[in-house]
Amino acid sequence: MRHRLLGKSSTRFYARHPWQLLLAVAGIALGVAVFAGIQLANDNARRAFELSSNAVRGQTTHRLLPLGEPIPLDTYRALKRDSRFVASAPIIEAPAAIALDDGRRIDTVLSGIDPIEELAVRGPAGALTADPVRLIVEPGAVLV
Repeated sequence: MRHRLLGKSSTRFYARHPWQLLLAVAGIALGVAVFAGIQLANDNARRAFELSSNAVRGQTTHRLLPLGEPIPLDTYRALKRDSRFVASAPIIEAPAAIALDDGRRIDTVLSGIDPIEELAVRGPAGALTADPVRLIVEPGAVLV
């Protein structure tokens, strides 16, 4: 009985005020459209981020990080020679400070890579835009 009474009162009200019915339906439709648009934009942005990070990261799946002190060079050499491990590319990071002429100091992290190993692991999408052979062969060559 309650539902019939509500239905009758709504029908009478919207019969007298058809524009309010139209605006109510349009408001609901607009709300659903905005929600769907935001969800679609979020999904596209998330997918684009995944694709770009995969292009840069390449086939890398693991990271080897030191605990406290640097990883000994012998350990790295043994890992590179072990046939159970696939291609790997070292990234060496160290804290660095840049002193400016006005006395200010910029603290940053300096990253060093092996461009040839990077090309083997990450492929051309994650490789450097510079010529890796020139960086190795030419004395004093630096890529900043």
